[in-house]
Amino acid sequence: MPTLIGHAIPGVFFSGFALHWTIQIWIRYFKCKRNQEKFYNSCTYPCSCFCGCFKTYQVESVFKVLFLTIGLIIEIVVGYADGTVSVAQGQHSTMYCAFIVAGILDLLIHHKVRFIPKNADYMASFLAFTIEVILFKFHLHGRSSLDVQLHTLLVYVAVLSAISLLAEMRYPNSVLTGLARSFSVGLQGTWLIQIGYILYYPSPDASGWDGENHEQMMITTIIFGWHMLIILIAIITIGAIVSRFFRYDYSKNDGSNLGLIEHVTDIETYKD
Repeated sequence: MPTLIGHAIPGVFFSGFALHWTIQIWIRYFKCKRNQEKFYNSCTYPCSCFCGCFKTYQVESVFKVLFLTIGLIIEIVVGYADGTVSVAQGQHSTMYCAFIVAGILDLLIHHKVRFIPKNADYMASFLAFTIEVILFKFHLHGRSSLDVQLHTLLVYVAVLSAISLLAEMRYPNSVLTGLARSFSVGLQGTWLIQIGYILYYPSPDASGWDGENHEQMMITTIIFGWHMLIILIAIITIGAIVSRFFRYDYSKNDGSNLGLIEHVTDIETYKD
């Protein structure tokens, strides 16, 4: 949808999943380090909410499918409200469908459907981001220079997300490739919200942005740079907090493997 809400919905989706991945990656990393096990990435991660009660359930994929299905329905309903559907809404709907398919494949892999090959979940997510890149690359015809610049930066981040997935699949034991995925997807989420805020400024008293003003276009690149820095700082901060929890947990339990966040990540459940 060409509105602030239309950009905020996928923005919250990407940001939320990036935050979830970041927390779970750090937990798994420090847990493997403590237990002297080899770290490994996975396309999805268990849910550590409610004291780990849902760690054996594929909450992430279920939420992904449900959230995106709701977004798709909203896109279709709004599009048909006046009897017509714009090409832009068709592009957004296609993007939703691509990620819904990736979520369904995650569920099938979780339930060990035999005909699905290894790393099919990574390839499905890679395809979804590739579709997003293609859609947004040709989403800009006839738009203002500012609009084109904002969405071009989004295309760059979507490309980075796709590359990070391939790198993670190629180097499954590197924590950096997993965090690179979290970084790029999180940046994609916050930047989508920022695009909606710039193009569809919610305050009725604001004059808005000039779509052809070169100085304002330079300001958006500064904002983009700060998005990158803040997300990087957030990832490092989360890692420091999780590390602190593990140190406290270890000392409190005299070096045993039982502790405050032992239940959070069941490594065996998510190994290939």
